[in-house]
Amino acid sequence: RITAHNRAKHTAPLHILPQLVFRNTWSWKQGTPKPNMRRGTLRSDVQMIHVEHSAFPAYYFYAQDCQDLLFCENETNTQRLYDTPGSGLYKDGFHEYIIHQRTDAIQRMQGTKAAAHFVRYIPGESSVTIQCRLTPHSLEETGQHPFVDSEELFATRIQETDDYYQSIQEHLDEAQHHRIHRQ
Repeated sequence: RITAHNRAKHTAPLHILPQLVFRNTWSWKQGTPKPNMRRGTLRSDVQMIHVEHSAFPAYYFYAQDCQDLLFCENETNTQRLYDTPGSGLYKDGFHEYIIHQRTDAIQRMQGTKAAAHFVRYIPGESSVTIQCRLTPHSLEETGQHPFVDSEELFATRIQETDDYYQSIQEHLDEAQHHRIHRQ
């Protein structure tokens, strides 16, 4: 769950991009398997990314009410960084797509870097909340909506976090120190 606040008085647009990125280890040694993330289908209100890596079981990333899924490769843009010729869908592809409207900088179906693209117009002095979920369970196979239990799950995790910090902050006297420690 991500909440974005507009502290200004006027409505403002905001692009929110929760991302999944595979660390690039496949370029280090020839023959290293390259992981992949690919677009899946679920429902009209939920987008899904299927996450595959040879070192762990499949995962599924769900984004509720996002505009689109974006993909690129977690590869260095050698042209930009070193002025060395190169071509490809580099790790700065999301920036190029959103800021410079370069549709050739991203893919729509798969990559080693992925983002759920949320565009929200936030009224002045208010906020919006988006929801994403990463899970090893294929919720599309179970038929259960990925966010059906999200309120209960968040309440449980918040309580667990509160309990944990309370147990390790007993030696702190001031409330301000509690807030700083928890950041």
